[in-house]
Amino acid sequence: MSGLETAIKQALERSDRANAETRARIYQSARNALEAGLRKQNVQDETVIAQQRHRLEVAIHAIEQQERATLRDAAVVQAPDPMQVPNSGMAPVLREPVRAEPPVGSREHRREEPGFDDVVPDGPAAELRPPSIAKSRRSESAVVEPEERRDSREDASLAPMMVSPDRDPFRPGAHARDTVNDLGLPGAEPLVPRRRRGRGGRIASILMVVAVLVAAVGSATWWVLSTGLLERPEGQPAPPPTVAAEDFDGGAGLRTLGAQAGFTADWVDLYLPTDPSGVTPGARVRTDVVRDEGGARLRITSGASDGSGNVAIEVPASALQRMAGQTSTLALSVQSADGKPTQFSVECDFASLGDCGRHRFTVNDEKSDMLFKITFDRTLSPNGPGRLLINSDVTANGGGLDLYAIRLLPGQ
Repeated sequence: MSGLETAIKQALERSDRANAETRARIYQSARNALEAGLRKQNVQDETVIAQQRHRLEVAIHAIEQQERATLRDAAVVQAPDPMQVPNSGMAPVLREPVRAEPPVGSREHRREEPGFDDVVPDGPAAELRPPSIAKSRRSESAVVEPEERRDSREDASLAPMMVSPDRDPFRPGAHARDTVNDLGLPGAEPLVPRRRRGRGGRIASILMVVAVLVAAVGSATWWVLSTGLLERPEGQPAPPPTVAAEDFDGGAGLRTLGAQAGFTADWVDLYLPTDPSGVTPGARVRTDVVRDEGGARLRITSGASDGSGNVAIEVPASALQRMAGQTSTLALSVQSADGKPTQFSVECDFASLGDCGRHRFTVNDEKSDMLFKITFDRTLSPNGPGRLLINSDVTANGGGLDLYAIRLLPGQ
């Protein structure tokens, strides 16, 4: 018989074993003693712990069955037989036999009693460490009555009840716990080690958060695309590209204008490649008239970005007179000569009307019509012609420009 089983039986002998609550407190004290012994021996193996708890619960179950059988037998023996009761009018007087108490301080009064605190668990847990059973002895000078000793033991057995975990038939010790619960005793559930929450729960939570965020972003994207929030409303054409006369600012960047859809009879031709007489190249610029399947054009190749790389194209005085005192539009039909994008500039020198500042444009290998507006507040009509100054490459990298025509739209 194990040490805990012996201690349980001896504790029942010293207490009111007919009371179910008293027995339940003794059983719970045995469980607490087992847990304390396992912690003291530093037992960490859950299998060993579960085996020890199971063995204790089986022992408690067997002891409880014996106690109940004893109580049933005692009840049958003590029941009076109605055929043996005397037929006299006076009930017999029952006297309790006087029990001789041993003298205080005698050897019988100082007998050693086992306690739960010194019991070492059996089985694999006990093999981890040699059992050390400390026998507590009471002092000879202490005088304690038997009833007081029993009350003190019952009070000591009222240890804090350990919280029992939820029922799980697959956890260690579950069978023993259910077996003991059939006794109907309060606090009869053994402790079962709780399983710690692993990394799987945290990973599942992170995946859930990521899925919610992805769903939110996808819903927002679908809403923007379905409502057409980023699209231009139909029936509202883009405004035509225009540029006003302004001084050149090297840090302001380049400005590229779209092509005019077509030229009506209101447009006046200021220059055509078929009449090269009005072209005056600078010292560091080369001009050639090219005629092929693409049409006639003036090819300008500037070697400098200053005035020496400009080409001067004459503007007749009659055209200047039509620009006086109003806003007009100039259009240059151009194309990159070498198939690479190039940046060219246009300046005005219109005699008494003044200038129009310097304008920069970017042109590629497709033929385009570059437009810009000029405004002259002066109404004085000039007597002589003016000039348009064109530089094919403001970066001085030798980029070429093909000039097909220069046109004027007066008053618009």
